[in-house]
Amino acid sequence: MAEKWIQHIGDDQQVYGMVKHVSAMAGGAESGKDDKDKRYYWTVHPKPNACEKCKAMAGLKYASEPQRPHPNCKCEIKKHYIGIDIMGTLKGYKAHDTHSFATGQKVTVEVRNIGSFVAGADIQADDTDWRSTGWIAPGLSVTVSFTKFGEVPLPWKIYLEYNAGDNSTLQYFIRG
Repeated sequence: MAEKWIQHIGDDQQVYGMVKHVSAMAGGAESGKDDKDKRYYWTVHPKPNACEKCKAMAGLKYASEPQRPHPNCKCEIKKHYIGIDIMGTLKGYKAHDTHSFATGQKVTVEVRNIGSFVAGADIQADDTDWRSTGWIAPGLSVTVSFTKFGEVPLPWKIYLEYNAGDNSTLQYFIRG
């Protein structure tokens, strides 16, 4: 089979000693990113004797890892995790919902009774730790927290089950 060789304008340019398109792949080009990279942001921390270009990058948040402005750049680039914020509702007797996600070491679940009757929920974290909100009067809310230790982001699985009659509704917020 014969291969076709096509020369694109700019393919022979070099960035930090690598061919331009290879440096884009090594640096995490947008086409190679997956959804988990959307849960992070980056910051640049210049050294005390940094150049003006590097100092201008300080204090800003970047959606993707920023490129270094010059080959001798010694600035520290830090990756920071962004937490989660999930909202949902439970309606009717024994209604339930499950959410799996990755976040920090603490997750809070706020359950608010938006119906006209007393209601409550049972909440389970990672198939082991059960908490109950007890009965919640209409218009009020209860918050429960779960913690575990490890390197962030940690995998979590939260299961919520509605405990009341058919004619009431609970709204929940999962934050971590």
